[in-house]
Parts: sequence; structure tokens; C-alpha cells
Amino acid sequence: MRGKRTADQGPLHPERVQRALAWRWRMATAAGRALPDFVILGAQRSGTTSLFDHLSHHRQILAPWRKEIHFHDLHHSRGVRWYRANFPLTRFIGPDQITGEATPNYLVHPDAPQRLARVTPEARLVVMVRNPVDRAHSAWRLRSLEGRETATFEQAVQREYEGPMPTIGEFHQDRKGVGDALRYLYLAKGRYAEQIERWLEHFPPERLLIIKSEDLFSDPEPVLSELWRFLGVGPGNGASFPAINQTSPAPIDPGFRSQLVAYFEPHNQALEELVGRPFRWE
Repeated sequence: MRGKRTADQGPLHPERVQRALAWRWRMATAAGRALPDFVILGAQRSGTTSLFDHLSHHRQILAPWRKEIHFHDLHHSRGVRWYRANFPLTRFIGPDQITGEATPNYLVHPDAPQRLARVTPEARLVVMVRNPVDRAHSAWRLRSLEGRETATFEQAVQREYEGPMPTIGEFHQDRKGVGDALRYLYLAKGRYAEQIERWLEHFPPERLLIIKSEDLFSDPEPVLSELWRFLGVGPGNGASFPAINQTSPAPIDPGFRSQLVAYFEPHNQALEELVGRPFRWE
């Protein structure tokens, strides 16, 4: 019979039961919950987890149920009620407090800008950009460690560059297809200007903050000060900024790295022209 567990399914784990009950309560109270005041859009493997962890310890920022909610890319069909269920109850949010989320795939997803603008048109958006060569290599290394990528870094990049490989837009009707497309776009995710331009079609520039990851990790205080002003909150506690979700560094063949630097150069230049400040990476 449906709804009954059999002996071979094993015992229920208390943590899973507790979490399931908590989620049912969240869904039941979703109408009284907030929508995000800010969203970290990406880019993947650029320090979004470290940034979100730092924000979650700020006294004026209330964390959601989970960091990566994936509403505007994977779970949009579940509706706004499901999205609200991930955030705090409005009655527990002080007048000087805000809430937000971080889903790195939003930046590159073709439908996310329009969807997010429809649900939270006043949200403030944060984008972290990292040296696109290092970002691509970090993404490849993570996929390799997970067992999801069997090609070498050079092979994986050549596969995307030479094609034929479907564009993200061709997958937008297929949830599994979107996941597959986004997972293996090592080059496309580092072409930041074209991604940010899509967001600027739906949000004014003053609602978008671009953070250079290398600046945040090397000298966090001025970057965080700008972020606090952008979000409308007071200074956070300290400016130490440890990296989270790092993969062990591995060298990139110098010759291949030079090729990638040349590939990304016009895209980095486009980012500089779009944002109005230098983004020089080697």
C-alpha cells in the first residue's frame, strides 16, 4: 500500500523525520514568510559559499533554510509558496534586518533574470567574478573529484570549444538538460559580461554589485565595507575571510593556460567596459 514503509526500507532516521516535519511547517506558514532582499547570483567556483557564510554571521542578515535554493533555475515550477517556505517568518525579522540566498547557477541560467525580476523586483543582486581560467579549472577539478567528469581539463575545454555542444538556451525546457548543460560549461561561465548583460535587461545597474573574488580574499575589509553599504546594513564582525569549498590546487599546463588567457581576454575587456573598472587577469 502507498504511504506505508516496509521492513526492507530500514528504520527512519530521526534527523530526516525532524527535517521533513520542519519543512511541512514551513510550507504551512509560507504566506507569512519573507522573500529575499538580496541574491548572490554566482559565479560558480568564485567564492560564493565563503561570502554567504560570512553574511550568515552578520547580526542583521537572517539565513534561509538552505544556501542554494535553486528556485529560479530548477524549482521554478514549485511556485512562490515553495520559495517563501525557505525564508524566515516576517514577524521575526527586525526593521533593520534582511534575508537572502545564494544560488551560483542563477548568473548563467537563461531564464533566471526574468523569473527573479518577476518575483522579487526590488532585490539587490551580488555577482562574484574570479579569474575565468582559474574558475574553469576549479570547476573541472570539482567535477573530476565527484566522478562526474572523466576528461582531462584540456579535453573538457576543447569539447566545449569545438562542439557541437547545445547552448544553455536549447535546454531551457528540460530540467535535467539544464543541469547537464550548466555543469559542463567551463568556458561559458567565465564569459561574465554576456551573463551580466542579461541581468541588466531586467534590473538597473545600481541594483547590481560586482565583486572581484581575488580582491575579497586578499583584502576583504574595503570589499566588505562596500557590500554592507550596498545591502543597507551596518559593518559586520571582523574582516577575516577564510575560503570554503576549496579544491586542492593542481597546476595548469603553462602553454594551455596561455591559450585560455588569450581566449578570455576580449571577454574580460567587455566586462571592464560594462562595469567601468579594470578586471585584469593572467
